[in-house]
Amino acid sequence: ETSQKPLCDRMARFMLACLLLVRSLALSSLDRLHADAATQGLAPEGVGQPEAQALAKVVGWAQEIAVDDAAAKAASQRIHAAPGDSADVLLGVAGVARAASDGLDPDSQTLNHLLMLLFEERRIEFLQSQADVSEVIATLAEDFDAVAGFKGMSEGQLEAEVLPPPPNGIRSKYGLSGLAQYYLGLTKAAALGPSALTRALVFAMSFGGGHKSAASAVQGYLNSAGFESETIDTTYDPGFEDPGRQAYATVFNDVIMKNQLYGVQNRIMDLQSRSGPRYAPCSSPTCNTARKHQFRSAVLRRRPSLLVTVYYMELLPILEIAKDLGNLAVIHIATDMDTRMGDIFTPSTFPVYPRFLAGIPFDVDQSVATAFPLDRKHVFLSGYPVRKEFLEPYSEIKVRAGKAKLAPAGTKVLLVMSGGGGQDVPWPYNLAQHGIGEPLHIIVVAAGNLEVAAQLRRTLSGNVTFPDGRSVLQGEDRNVTVEVATDPDAQLADAQYFLTAERVASLMDACDVILTKPGGGSTAEVAYRGIPAIFDVSRPLLHWEQFTVDIFKARGRGLSFEGEASLRPTLARALALGRSTSLAEASSGSFLDPGERIPRAARAVLDAPCQNCRLLSSDVSS
Repeated sequence: ETSQKPLCDRMARFMLACLLLVRSLALSSLDRLHADAATQGLAPEGVGQPEAQALAKVVGWAQEIAVDDAAAKAASQRIHAAPGDSADVLLGVAGVARAASDGLDPDSQTLNHLLMLLFEERRIEFLQSQADVSEVIATLAEDFDAVAGFKGMSEGQLEAEVLPPPPNGIRSKYGLSGLAQYYLGLTKAAALGPSALTRALVFAMSFGGGHKSAASAVQGYLNSAGFESETIDTTYDPGFEDPGRQAYATVFNDVIMKNQLYGVQNRIMDLQSRSGPRYAPCSSPTCNTARKHQFRSAVLRRRPSLLVTVYYMELLPILEIAKDLGNLAVIHIATDMDTRMGDIFTPSTFPVYPRFLAGIPFDVDQSVATAFPLDRKHVFLSGYPVRKEFLEPYSEIKVRAGKAKLAPAGTKVLLVMSGGGGQDVPWPYNLAQHGIGEPLHIIVVAAGNLEVAAQLRRTLSGNVTFPDGRSVLQGEDRNVTVEVATDPDAQLADAQYFLTAERVASLMDACDVILTKPGGGSTAEVAYRGIPAIFDVSRPLLHWEQFTVDIFKARGRGLSFEGEASLRPTLARALALGRSTSLAEASSGSFLDPGERIPRAARAVLDAPCQNCRLLSSDVSS
């Protein structure tokens, strides 16, 4: 890969250019229009007279929104005096109402925020089109009728009203779509009836498999603790359609990860980091994007009190949505030891939101440091959201019985897990040709790659029958045997290589050492089961995975090797490390149970007072 670095750089730059193009196409043109509008002043006086009935509707709408009689009277007078400025008047009245309800009435806060979004859209539209007075009033009156109609619609009718708006254009009507989603959420909630459970919405994505596994674990923790939670895949689930994002997910999963082109991905990340944080603050109603509206719509139709993220890239827009829609509580659970908070926040712009906490998976100083620039009061030790089977207590009796089934007495057992795609790596073949000087049994997890089993059978021609009657493979070294891990309870032949969490945990317990890809989820499961690890660094790792490897080495829980020459001595040294769950413990020695810590943090942020609270350190006010 070093010799191909120029090609690697060109590939990374090309892919980054594609990403930036997709991002620019996804941005609402409202962002550009606001800059123009700021230099144009108020809406033009226009020509023509507004229709009286339409004008009465607009005035009545302003009076309905106003917080008191004095505000209603002032708004009415302004609209009558300058009807061409009605969108500005309505925007101001809704803004005051939103501020008055901030932290006191979530529904009113949400509703008035969505009205602000609509009125800001209309204000910009009128400026750009140089609309005359009659058009201004007629359009706002139509909006009033539309919103009034939403209140009496059925769930099916509202579903038809909330079709995703086009991603660009001043007539995208995010405001009307958002208001329809708001009333759809109310209608759905009424149909379900009152619930004593707190609703939580967990956001995951499909770049790699670890985020979805972590989201599933978090959802399980919350449900067990009395929450009612749901997980959304923001890459592929309905409502989050984005061809550019989905195309890049395919490239990432099927090209970069499966072909281990980690250098390309590192270059993409390096080039992105040079341009600053992934997202700049985008406060509605003056800033909006199609992507942000997707999150807004998902929240409005489900009406959760708590938002949870297990990936960091879109944390800022999710926080903004949480503030806009009733000061919702937000928890971010990091799924790598490198939390990368510096990639999305800066020392001058970071969350100060009282209803936000970021979870650090392990009590490691180097990992905690990556939460900067977050204030420590917004950080908590969460443990890693592993599957519940990996949180079960270690049973020496059960493990001895399990190991006796795996290999003959006196045999060391190596578990090989090369990632969710089951990449075929050379090390089992190398060891089968020349082992470590003592009996060694290698168990390979093929996952979804059925070709791994076939390739092993073609390459290793020898066979050995173990005492339990199981036939395993053998290469030139008669001290080394190899098999592909199977699920004994699988009903179909092709499904036998897909292992349950219980099966993987039991293998980790029974094996002596693991050779694994240093992904966040895999290494967390290793840490919770206490098995020592060895990592292949013969080619560059992803930046955050190298960070994890360095911590495992520093804490005496893992070693790395750079190729076949160092594989065997590294394996021998790793066998001497022994078992330890020290990484899955707090500095006090207590077990880091995410099933207890994450729901406790959720209750804490839900209870945090947040009346007119700020979201970011750079905000002047809420």
